[in-house]
Amino acid sequence: MNRPLRFVILTGFIGSMIWLSCKKEPKWNLEKTVPYVKTGQASEIKGESIIASGEVLHNAGLDILKLGFCLSKHQDSLSLDKATLIEMNSSNPSTLKNLTGLYKCPINDLQENTTYYLRAFASNKVGTNYGEVINFKTLKLAQVITDTVVSIGTKTAICSGKVLNDWGYVVNERGICYGTDSLPRIDKDFNMSAGNGLGVFSCQISPSNPQTKYFFRAYAINEAGIAYGKCKSFSTLNYSSPKLITNSPYNISTNSASCGGTISDDGGSFVTARGICYSTTPNPTTSNSINSSGTGTGTFNTNMSGLLAGKTYYVRAYAINAYGTAYGNEVSFTTTATIPTITTSAITNLTDVSCTSGGTIVQDGGYAISQKGVCWSTAINPTVSDNRTINGSGNPTFISNVPGLSASTTYYLRAYATNSLGTAYGSQMTFTTLGPPTLTTTNISNITASQANSGGTISNDGGASIIAKGICWSTSTNPTISNSKTIDGTGSSTYSSTLIGLSANTNYYVRAYATNSVGTAYGNQISFKSGAAPPTVSTNSVTSSNQTSFTAGGNATSDGGASITDKGICWNTSTAPTINNSKTSDGTGIGSFTSIALGLSPNTKYYYRAYATNSAGTSYGIESSITTNSLTIPSITTIAPNSISYNSASSGGNTISDGGSSITAKGVCWNTTGSPTIANSKTTDGTGTANFTSNLTGLSTGVTYYVRAYATNAIGTAYGSSYLFTPNLGTPTLNSPINNALISSYFYLNWSCVPGATSYDLQLSTSSIFSGTTYSLPISPGGWLRTAGVMSGTQSATCSSGSVTSDMMQTTTTSGAGTYYFYWRVRARTSTVIGSWSSLGTFKFIK
Repeated sequence: MNRPLRFVILTGFIGSMIWLSCKKEPKWNLEKTVPYVKTGQASEIKGESIIASGEVLHNAGLDILKLGFCLSKHQDSLSLDKATLIEMNSSNPSTLKNLTGLYKCPINDLQENTTYYLRAFASNKVGTNYGEVINFKTLKLAQVITDTVVSIGTKTAICSGKVLNDWGYVVNERGICYGTDSLPRIDKDFNMSAGNGLGVFSCQISPSNPQTKYFFRAYAINEAGIAYGKCKSFSTLNYSSPKLITNSPYNISTNSASCGGTISDDGGSFVTARGICYSTTPNPTTSNSINSSGTGTGTFNTNMSGLLAGKTYYVRAYAINAYGTAYGNEVSFTTTATIPTITTSAITNLTDVSCTSGGTIVQDGGYAISQKGVCWSTAINPTVSDNRTINGSGNPTFISNVPGLSASTTYYLRAYATNSLGTAYGSQMTFTTLGPPTLTTTNISNITASQANSGGTISNDGGASIIAKGICWSTSTNPTISNSKTIDGTGSSTYSSTLIGLSANTNYYVRAYATNSVGTAYGNQISFKSGAAPPTVSTNSVTSSNQTSFTAGGNATSDGGASITDKGICWNTSTAPTINNSKTSDGTGIGSFTSIALGLSPNTKYYYRAYATNSAGTSYGIESSITTNSLTIPSITTIAPNSISYNSASSGGNTISDGGSSITAKGVCWNTTGSPTIANSKTTDGTGTANFTSNLTGLSTGVTYYVRAYATNAIGTAYGSSYLFTPNLGTPTLNSPINNALISSYFYLNWSCVPGATSYDLQLSTSSIFSGTTYSLPISPGGWLRTAGVMSGTQSATCSSGSVTSDMMQTTTTSGAGTYYFYWRVRARTSTVIGSWSSLGTFKFIK
């Protein structure tokens, strides 16, 4: 059976199998054979597992008895008796009967970074058949090690590990798995994640039982699978509370003392914190004031600070382990009495004549406060001998109102408190009472007819926020805020102001001002004179326009009292154009002017108006508008053909208009049929509207041509008028003999070369009109003229000597003595074209 036929039968067989596998109780008429099975590609390849796939293409209608895969590290060991068998199992064996189609099976417990060989198999009662052999290589698991375990408690421990290498597959999870099983796994035991990537990591695990042995190991997960470090173990503690005593206090002073304790037993669990706790009430705990002092057992001491003078304190040592917190015996001590401790309150409600302060008695020194308040002076370190308030003897915090102060004056203030041992003072506060601001007026600038610029600099706000500032002005001296003024915000920053509504050429007086809660202060006075008024100008109508420009102008009728430094028109495609838009500059001074607006866009509406500028500013005339002409194709005039030769000529174009769009190409075009276009032969002679000359080359002699100029812009191509011309042969020039020359009986004729000529016609006659006896060479002459072989003047494509010479000739006559005249002429020719006769040449012969 040939191969194509086998393929057809097999295809039909498989198709039948697929169809029959979908029907109940299939009927087969085929010969009973072993199953036909195919091995699929391995998928989901990891470090220790893959998914294998196979396909039963047909089973000849028999039951599948076994189905699965053969696996080996050696390609030649893939039979049922040599390979590792991965057999497909089913709780219902009938599912293997008559099975066809794809099947898959996970294969686990492989060795990482190892090449395996695999093939599918299927068995029926006839026998076993195998699929193709494939190979795959497992990935390399991440390299991870299990490190130390520390801080073991009854139900906690800190375990660490390290990911050394991921072999190119990013570790997306790492951590510790643990349990009572000797080989914990994350899929059946406990685990604690500790981030991702390479490097050292640690995490606190939480075993559930004290005094129990636990196993742990580090793990790392990446695309290759789960990698584990070596397994290690530890046992949780069986705990009790620590045993300790409190030592006696020492170094007792007004607000500090030292104390400590001795831990003799940690209760089987590491002491993680220790120290003392204290309070002014008995049985202090760690919820009261504490001083921590390290960890572990042994004796420790610590210093208590910030205590109140003359107070009794109760102290106990404490220690904390996994079981809980234990306390030592209670001890007590009393701090030494002293004068009070007091703080001074900040200054508030400051005005030019008063303020508010006060104080807080931190401790009374162990004795009752008999008097408290604040004292103040213009000298440092005020005492109760200076000005003071008396605020009773009650609550520790008090408020004092300080009256009778002087404006803009610096004072020193501090709180005081007195007990039976003496008077104590708080920290010293310094303040300056409020006053009016201090400021200077900014010089006048940018003076015009109606406004000017000034401002102010506030050097001192008087101690109170500036609530208003600006400048005030008048035509009289010493202006105030009752006159014209600006309002330029608040605060003490430097500010700028604009005086508006001024009258031209007027003297003004200006002062800066600033107002705070105390009052309004003024800066120095400055005077100035306002400037001239802007010019007066009118706008003229448009007198001419095209696609890209128009002509208008204006008339400056008044200079406003200052010379006009610039005038013209300005324009824009939106209304109210200014000199910041497009403009012309058309001189200075008053008077009318003409302006040309250039660089416009075709078919566009523009708004324009005249302007005039002097030192006072710029004025504008009434606005007008114009719409520019639309774009058109160019116009051009053809230069008549000239310098016509046998194969070339000159022409060109002039009087070019671009139609409002730049000329992008220009030249001449020609053909032999009439009305040539740029689709015919043409020259390309640049861009723009300048006149140009074009050279027509490669023409044919004797052929009539039509030529015209063209010009192209964005709209299209325009043509000039058409001319016709015919390239022709030139006319020879007779060189020798010169006219009326006397010759002997032997002579030569010579004439100039004609470009393009391939031969010449030569005529000689005794008649000036070439009647009677005429010799047209190279026809053999007779009668009076004899030659040794007369030539016609045939020349090659070039004539290197620049002229053509005939063969030698001889004149004879049988007539009597006398002077005989000869006339001669020459014309050029090609095989198709005959040129014009040259001028007439003469020579004479005397007998």
